[in-house]
Amino acid sequence: MGYSLGGFLGYELAQSLEHTKLCCASLCLVDPAPFCPSSMVRPKPDYLTGRASTYDIVFKGLLNKDTSFRQAVVLNDITCMGDLER
Repeated sequence: MGYSLGGFLGYELAQSLEHTKLCCASLCLVDPAPFCPSSMVRPKPDYLTGRASTYDIVFKGLLNKDTSFRQAVVLNDITCMGDLER
């Protein structure tokens, strides 16, 4: 089990046990911190760009704010859904 930032440790521990005699029957993550390493495969760029564009439109309409999420995706400042949602 991993709680908050301990979720990373719990996940890594479960993965490391995969190739040993010990067995991890289940893994429970309680309120894990968002994680998006740059080495992970990103979603299709057009999907992430589309979501960012949608967020730009929604925030402009509801809050009257220019968020520039789409531009951040194009510039690789936002590289995954976790970054976009944060």
